[in-house]
Amino acid sequence: MIYIMVENISGSVIKSQVISVLSYLTQHFDLDVHLLALERKSLCRDSDYLDELRRELERHRIKLHLFVHHGRHHPLTYINLGRMVLRALGLLLKDKQRVIMARNIHAAFAVLLLRLLFPGSYLLLDLRGLFVQELVLKGLLKPQSVLHRILEWMELCSYTVSDHILCVSKHLAQHLVETVGRKKEISVIPCCVESDFLALDVAKSTKIAQELGLTDKLVVVYAGSVTSWNLVEPMLDLFALLRKIQPAAHFLFLTAATDQAEQAFREKNWPPQEYTIMTVPHREIQNYIALADLAVLLREDNLVNRVASPVKFGEYMACGVPICITPFVGDLSELVIQHNVGLVVDRDDKDIDMKLEAFVQEIQHHREGYRRRCIELSRAYFDREAYHAIYENIVKKEQM
Repeated sequence: MIYIMVENISGSVIKSQVISVLSYLTQHFDLDVHLLALERKSLCRDSDYLDELRRELERHRIKLHLFVHHGRHHPLTYINLGRMVLRALGLLLKDKQRVIMARNIHAAFAVLLLRLLFPGSYLLLDLRGLFVQELVLKGLLKPQSVLHRILEWMELCSYTVSDHILCVSKHLAQHLVETVGRKKEISVIPCCVESDFLALDVAKSTKIAQELGLTDKLVVVYAGSVTSWNLVEPMLDLFALLRKIQPAAHFLFLTAATDQAEQAFREKNWPPQEYTIMTVPHREIQNYIALADLAVLLREDNLVNRVASPVKFGEYMACGVPICITPFVGDLSELVIQHNVGLVVDRDDKDIDMKLEAFVQEIQHHREGYRRRCIELSRAYFDREAYHAIYENIVKKEQM
């Protein structure tokens, strides 16, 4: 199998969403994977980093083919994309690979060229969201510009030509059916959690809570970035309501962007003793999340979020932590209601104070019941094993 991606491979999201998938495929099936990816120029010159990365991947039978990323619109980046296509073509001809898996539309469009050169290949699109709309929301793409129209055309091509599309939500799959008339095979696999989150160390979580002085607190946790996606100010407003309900509430804010988070708390005049901001290594973060009583995941109501599958939701569930979530976050807001693992909070709801108070009381009286339901939901929906049959069907295409 060949997997093509045009994002920097060193990102934490890539490690959780790409490397973990490929490792699962090589571990459970007799399969070798060629990973074709870009990386920043500075890291490509770091021989120690590259050697460690290659050794890690080779342990999982993943062979890395790395190309330099000079910048989003740099001419040399596009030249290297062309080299990536030629390398993939060589693998198709020499190693008799058949399945080409592409992450998002830039990679998928590159693969379309391979389809023209090697029509017997099977194109699988690993669709993580609505790429073009995300660029517009981030302010990285001017609406209705020439580039916007080109990317929309590329997006449409990748949707229609792919033999099989993996979507992260049912709402994303439905979007494809409704907007582009997609009739070929579509499968839904949400952003699953890594195995570390499925094996919690309860004793370690208890020790961390004691060290942070949180054993007698109602701990509210957020783990993630400080970006426009994640509504930090509304999170703090929600926390203010929780503090009125439960004065012992404490906000545990886990992020790499500690300075930005600290500034957000200071602007709200929060006393330092009421919150903790810290950076935690990803391999240990589950033990910090698990000590919390509830988590928050707040998103704007737009098309990008309506089809999304934030991996943090599955991680909160795997850690047994119920959640406060806004409506219309992919399939997740509906799952919260269906499985009674949290509260869907509409910021415009006039009765939000009463609903929050009832929710907090429910958690305090039935914490173990919530923990059990969250973990059960995580194993049913966010454990990759639950989608073994879909992956098996993909591997059969490679072995045909």
